[in-house]
Amino acid sequence: MSLCGDACFWGSISNSFAQYLSIAHDFMPVVIIVVFSAALLFRVIIQKRRLQQSTGWRKYRKMIIQFILISSTFVIFYLPYTIIYFVKALGFSSFGNNVTIYFLPLANVPCVALSYATAITLPGLKEKLCALIICKPKQNTIRPTVA
Repeated sequence: MSLCGDACFWGSISNSFAQYLSIAHDFMPVVIIVVFSAALLFRVIIQKRRLQQSTGWRKYRKMIIQFILISSTFVIFYLPYTIIYFVKALGFSSFGNNVTIYFLPLANVPCVALSYATAITLPGLKEKLCALIICKPKQNTIRPTVA
């Protein structure tokens, strides 16, 4: 159930195509993000061990923070709805009917939050925001007077 109303084509498509759309656009993105995020992290760790290099996490700190913010933002907001949909697909049709209306709007949050998650890691952003938000008081200049 959508709070804003369903798309006009939902009434004219088959049930199997509707299930395909739900799996392809709701369930699979979360699964892909979780699997490939974990695979990328393991790949970096294994490659560092194989090349016998110390893992310079400080060097990759900005990339790691951005990676964690983007993937966790997407997963946190999509996971509740995805779990409810998956359990319903297993045959429990009444599972989560009373909380779906609360989780469905959360699926729109990553679109807005991802821009902030990437902006946080921009260089010099903290200093620019502090200078913009916190108005520094003007310093009084002491000058000699001519009598």
